[in-house]
Amino acid sequence: MSAAAGAGPRGPGRPRSRESWSAILDVAAELLERDGYLKLSLDTVAARAGVSKRTIYRWWPSKGALAIEAYLAVAADRLTVPDTGSLREDLERYARDFVGLLTETATARTVAGLVAASFDDPELARAFREDFLGGRRAAAGEIFERARERGELRADADIGAALDDFFAPLWYRALFTGAALDGPYAADLADRLTAAYS
Repeated sequence: MSAAAGAGPRGPGRPRSRESWSAILDVAAELLERDGYLKLSLDTVAARAGVSKRTIYRWWPSKGALAIEAYLAVAADRLTVPDTGSLREDLERYARDFVGLLTETATARTVAGLVAASFDDPELARAFREDFLGGRRAAAGEIFERARERGELRADADIGAALDDFFAPLWYRALFTGAALDGPYAADLADRLTAAYS
C-alpha cells in the first residue's frame, strides 16, 4: 500500500488536488525510506511528485510536518491493533508489528532526525508528540482498555504507565543501544507487561 493510501482524511477534496497530495506523500515516504529525514529535500519531493514547492507548503507548513504525515501513513499500513481477547497475545502481536516498523523501515532513522529538529522547532515538536507519538499511544491504549473491560488488568493498573513501559524499551533499543529488536524480544516484553499489570 502506498503512503497516501494509508493516510488519514486530511487531504484535499478535489480529484486533481488529491492526486497531487497523494503523490507528494508517496514520494516523501519513498525518500524518507531511502535517505532519512535529514537528507529529505522538498525540492526533490516537488520535482518527483510533479508539483511546485508552493503546492507542498499549501498542505504542510514544513518538511517535518510532511515527514510526520508520511510516516503516519506508513505506520497505519503496518500497525493494526489486534483484538484476540487476550492481553498477552495482543501485546505480543502489536509489539512484533512495532518491531517490524522499527527494523524493516527507516522509521528509527527518521524519528532520530525529527527529534533533533524538534529542539529548534516548537511546532514540529508539538506535531511529533501529538500526532506521531500520540497516535501510536492511542492505538496501543486500546489493547489495555479492552483488557480492563475483560477484567484482565489490576484494578489499580495505570494505563499511561503501561504504555510508557511498552514503548520506552522499544525506542531505547532502536535509537540508542542497538540491542536486539526481534520476535523473542517482543514476546518477552509482552510477558513482562502482562505480569506487571494483570
